[in-house]
Amino acid sequence: MRILILGVSSLLLWGCGIGGGQRPEIALYDLEPAGPIDASVPPGLIGRIEVQAPSWLATSAMQYRLAAEPGRRRDFAQSRWAAPPAELLEGSLRRHLTSSGTCRLRLELDEWIQAFDTAGDSQAHLAVRTVLTARRGTEPLAVHRFDMAQDAGRNAIAGASAFATLGRRLAADVAKWAADQERRNPRLAAVCAQ
Repeated sequence: MRILILGVSSLLLWGCGIGGGQRPEIALYDLEPAGPIDASVPPGLIGRIEVQAPSWLATSAMQYRLAAEPGRRRDFAQSRWAAPPAELLEGSLRRHLTSSGTCRLRLELDEWIQAFDTAGDSQAHLAVRTVLTARRGTEPLAVHRFDMAQDAGRNAIAGASAFATLGRRLAADVAKWAADQERRNPRLAAVCAQ
């Protein structure tokens, strides 16, 4: 009986990683340091930036989808985001869109997933709804939806790099969009300050 108990205990300890077996290390990814972008934010326009996400994206899991099961989200087993996607994207946008403006920019993250086709190649998909509001208000002054895709290779490493590229592209596109809003309405910054 003692031998049986010792054997079971040894198996349990080995299964927990104490008995000499090593669990694979989890790789953590972020959106890489800020780099130059092609557009700048109009001075005095965007100040505060917030990114919101639905509950299924409020996790650090790196999610992917297979073409064979388009309605199912899966997680990479040994890869994670360093923080939930909304937090990573918010940090990236703040690094790229530095401004002491008066308007508040709210982004509602609708999609953030790496989608694999039947050949095993993938694309990173990012979809956000951007809302420009006054500093203290909630009424939208301008709204735009961005749907973006980027080739993302065949694994989580390539996917993380693709999302970093999408983050930079989004920052550039948002900057251009904000500049266009201010051209259309030169009083926009003043309205945001009220």
